[in-house]
Amino acid sequence: MKILVVPFNLLSHVGRCLTIAKSLKEQFQVTFLISKEYISFVAEHGFYYRIIHNQDNDILNKVKLSDFSWINKQNILSNFKYLTSAIKEINPDLVISDSNIFTSISCEYLGVPHISLVNTYMSRYFAERHTDISYLNIKPKLFISLLYKLIPEPKRSEIFKRGEDIYLRNFHAPFRFIRNQYTLSEKHHLFDEFEGDEVFLLDPEEIFPIVKNKKTKVIGPIYYNLNDVKTEKVKFYKNKPNILITLGSSGDIKNFLFLEKINLTKTYNVILLGESSFSLRIDGAQRIKFANIRQIADYIDVVICHGGNGTVYSFLSKGVASITIPSHIEQYWFSYQIHKKGLGVLYNPQSKTKINEIIENLIDIRRKGLLNDISKLFDVERSVESFKSYLFNFIKNKNMG
Repeated sequence: MKILVVPFNLLSHVGRCLTIAKSLKEQFQVTFLISKEYISFVAEHGFYYRIIHNQDNDILNKVKLSDFSWINKQNILSNFKYLTSAIKEINPDLVISDSNIFTSISCEYLGVPHISLVNTYMSRYFAERHTDISYLNIKPKLFISLLYKLIPEPKRSEIFKRGEDIYLRNFHAPFRFIRNQYTLSEKHHLFDEFEGDEVFLLDPEEIFPIVKNKKTKVIGPIYYNLNDVKTEKVKFYKNKPNILITLGSSGDIKNFLFLEKINLTKTYNVILLGESSFSLRIDGAQRIKFANIRQIADYIDVVICHGGNGTVYSFLSKGVASITIPSHIEQYWFSYQIHKKGLGVLYNPQSKTKINEIIENLIDIRRKGLLNDISKLFDVERSVESFKSYLFNFIKNKNMG
């Protein structure tokens, strides 16, 4: 049986799809549809791949600027036709997508069974989504500014949540046009386009509660977790707290520049992870391009990062909290909930609160093991087993062999 995996074109999404694919390797032929930059990453794990030329990076850069100009009929139609052609050529029995907004419409058109992996906060099933537009530096119109200043919580959050839904329904209009043109099922919300025949949600329900429904299955956190890839050599200290800083593959360097003005290395052993983090000028910091987080997390006291799902969950699985500095709305939704549940700190660089105080508090939490009990919620092995169980039920119910 042939399974095609279509991740969003970011290392974090490709990485967690590799974790899933590794668990299926003995029973299925797994092929990845990926961009050129991740060929070696996928190939070294022994998977087939087909190169795709997509616009994911351009989309992400625009989302960071709250720019949704990429959502237009011409662009959506172009991506739909291109992805449809690629899937048809590969001819899989099943498609598994990860946060790819064009896969649903292509699979439905081709009649190919489709399971989508989605973060709960990027679905219409998340029960507690929250947005603070002042944090994201979005310049609203005057009347929105007045609403923001005059209306107290929680009423303000409810108004903005409804406003978000209106915008997301409006942005979905080009998809509705194409669905009507190709006589496909009706959908009305941008988040609907992330949904396959079944939706596997990748967050603990205890942290990200959902509105119950038949279509979704709560799998739990899945992130890159393959022990056969070794970490570069890095030095850890016993007499100095070890602080890891990473922008992942989607953080915004501008949000982290304030760290250059703080003499972190005087007090901490600072490790800069990932090439996108290297432009930070922190004297005395160690720099490593890649780390298997599972192999280093036991030595880390605090993480400062972009609010990437995989990064935060990987460290939480070892009882390590993160200070998150998100650069776009998805990371903000995620970071806010982690902050709300006391599992990390959502930090605004414009805040008067000194980050040193936050770091010291999280070091204390780490040293006392206060997050150890909840760390089981982020156990990737348990999530992978849930994924496989639901996958096999899906295959059985579809009579796919």
